[in-house]
Amino acid sequence: MEASIDIGNSRLKVGILENGVLLESTVQDEQSLLAYLKAKAIDQVIISAVGDRKNILDNLKDNFSVVEEFNRHTRIPMGISFATP
Repeated sequence: MEASIDIGNSRLKVGILENGVLLESTVQDEQSLLAYLKAKAIDQVIISAVGDRKNILDNLKDNFSVVEEFNRHTRIPMGISFATP
């Protein structure tokens, strides 16, 4: 399963996906996020973050395969290199 995580200034919003289908969405606090993701058997995460949230990002990168991290340094526009079936 995958998790899409939006790390805002005051809240951490999480979407749990399997095969591209959103199964659940929730708001977590910084202290419970890692345990929550491990309990959901998450394999990969995609992260968007505002500001400097280095501690949370480092924790996620140490524990999960991070597919992509979007932040203020992300170069846009970005290309999408897959074909639609």
